[in-house]
Amino acid sequence: MATNLDVTTFRNGLPIMLATESEAWAYAAHNNLPACCDYEDNAVLGSLFGKLYNFHAVNSPYGLAPQGFKIPSRKAWEHLAQALGGFQRAGATLKSTDFWEFSSPMVSEPSHHFFQAVPAGLRYENGFCDLANFHAFFWIAEALHAKDAYGINLYADDSLLLMRHYAKGNGFSVRCIKD
Repeated sequence: MATNLDVTTFRNGLPIMLATESEAWAYAAHNNLPACCDYEDNAVLGSLFGKLYNFHAVNSPYGLAPQGFKIPSRKAWEHLAQALGGFQRAGATLKSTDFWEFSSPMVSEPSHHFFQAVPAGLRYENGFCDLANFHAFFWIAEALHAKDAYGINLYADDSLLLMRHYAKGNGFSVRCIKD
């Protein structure tokens, strides 16, 4: 997909809990419930960045990705990084030219118009939103263990594409790929 996912229902039509305040987000994280939100509960920011989802929504048996798409695996992200010069360089070509706090020289002209990462930031398990315009976080389809799952992070001030594990209750952007 060329943009971050921005849906409030699962593939089967059931609603995803839309957390419109920090307390609701923290409740979902604490109880392992699927949830989504707009950054800072602001619909304007949501229209720019797409929704943030916790990993419980990503991993739901109801399916977060639209029909014909899936959440990328670690292997898919590794393949993309290698095609763009490795994890040390891939971040620069994946970033959009808009919204990043440091636009030069850490954002190169995107060579891949199918993926222009916007710095949507994240929502921590406690409901606090942070790092918009500085970081982009994306969920990977795989959990590490009961509390953590894999994610991707792009930083404003470098060209890294970082893969590591994060708490499942955090809210990250989601990009889907063709199934």
